[in-house]
Amino acid sequence: MKKTIFKWFIGIALVLIVGMLWMVLTRSAKIQFSWLAGDIATLKRGDLTIPITADGEIEPKDRVEIKSEAGGTVDETPFEVGKLVHAGDLLVTLDPEDEQRSFDIFTKALEQAGINLDRAKTSLYQAKEVSLPMAQARLDQTNSQLEYAEFEYGKTKKLEEEGQTHPDELRQVASQRDSLLAQKKQAEADLRRAESNIDLANLDVKQAELAVAKAKDDLADAQKRVKETRVVAPSDGMLSKLYARKGMVIVSGSRSLTGGTPLATLADISEFYVHTEVDEAEIGRVHDIAPVEARPGTYEKEPPKEPLAVASTPSEPTAEESDPPNVPPFSSGTPVKVTVEAFPDEVFEGTIDRIEPEPNKTAGIVTYIVRIRLTSPNSSKLFIGMHATVEFVSEKVNDAVLVPNEAVRYVGGQKGIYMQVESRKTPGKKVPQWKEFRAGLDNGQYTQVIDGLKEGDVVYTKLPHNHKGEEVAREEDMEE
Repeated sequence: MKKTIFKWFIGIALVLIVGMLWMVLTRSAKIQFSWLAGDIATLKRGDLTIPITADGEIEPKDRVEIKSEAGGTVDETPFEVGKLVHAGDLLVTLDPEDEQRSFDIFTKALEQAGINLDRAKTSLYQAKEVSLPMAQARLDQTNSQLEYAEFEYGKTKKLEEEGQTHPDELRQVASQRDSLLAQKKQAEADLRRAESNIDLANLDVKQAELAVAKAKDDLADAQKRVKETRVVAPSDGMLSKLYARKGMVIVSGSRSLTGGTPLATLADISEFYVHTEVDEAEIGRVHDIAPVEARPGTYEKEPPKEPLAVASTPSEPTAEESDPPNVPPFSSGTPVKVTVEAFPDEVFEGTIDRIEPEPNKTAGIVTYIVRIRLTSPNSSKLFIGMHATVEFVSEKVNDAVLVPNEAVRYVGGQKGIYMQVESRKTPGKKVPQWKEFRAGLDNGQYTQVIDGLKEGDVVYTKLPHNHKGEEVAREEDMEE
């Protein structure tokens, strides 16, 4: 009885093993058959674009770093980072004590400069209206006395020559004349000194006036710094960064060699931009699809045309008299696609706003900065500084027959594909057949068919293989 049961058990096990082997072999045969048959694709119509991609960062329309010309301790910061503010909103309040003290000091300095100016003007008046006339009077008086002394000397000398007077009298008259000559030289020197004093007094007045002007400027700056203890937003925007904290000591921006302490950064997020770098090999194609106003070397506004001279008979304007030079034809620009990692399923659209003419050169690589202005409504959800991928569409065809690049081959230097056709020998069997075609654009995945293929054609993306594992491209090479 036990032997019978054991035999039955062995029999059942053998049946199960054979069944499992059959299933494995069947599956292997199917896999091998599928591998031998190759892969196919059906040609369809679609749009094909040739993109130029570049990377960049999301930037606001404008970014302003806010500093204060005042210095002091931070008292208050009413807004938190990320809040929208309007022009004139109070951002930071500083303790005004130090700046008010400076204002008082400069007020007194201006008063002192005014006193010095009045003193200089008084000295000028005295030199011009008192000292100079007195010096001139002394010189005039000396000249008059000298004239009479010269007359007396001449008369006495004549009498002495005639023997009518004593020689001592002539020496006395000559001595008086020489004394007056010396007095004249002294009076002339005094006059020149008085004139020189007037020039010096004029310089003193100018110097005092400059000191007053400087004192006024210093006072105006001090007054401005007092006002700057209340730092307000210069324009509408978002408070993207806030450096100031209560109790923090701020260095004045106008009295520091370092430019002062940054308080906050205000970003204009009314529009978003992407600054990206495009390789020099592709900047030409980006230039061609950019709006005319974004291209380097164009006018900001169309320059006025020179008026044409009035001729006796009408004539056609010459090339020089028509459009101004350096103004290319108008172009509205091709839309640009932008994607970010934060929103992988969304596409943001934009347009080329500006191509900068000066390149960036790094390790022999030349790139040009291209600024993209985002125009799609969903761009409001973007964050400043996000990494962005920009895609420029330089060439595009719509509703074209497209063939997968996996199917495209070169045989004898000719581009073509292997179509799947009915076998001439075995009805119902599919075999490859070589066919050339004329290609158009190629985006790396698909190639545009211009001529030679049509929608619905079935092509091999992977040729069949025979049982030896060899790729076959002709029906006669295929093994049954």
